[in-house]
Amino acid sequence: GEARSPAETARSLGLSREQARRIEGRALDRLRRQAGGRGLHAAA
Repeated sequence: GEARSPAETARSLGLSREQARRIEGRALDRLRRQAGGRGLHAAA
C-alpha cells in the first residue's frame, strides 16, 4: 500500500523505460488538468 510514482509502478510491472516515461507523462497531464493548468506547466 505504499504510494509509488507512475514510473516506479511501470518498472515493477516490467515495462520498458520508454513505456514508463509515456505513462508518467500521461499521469502528469491528468494532474495538470485537475489543477486547471494553474502554475504547474511552468514547473515542467
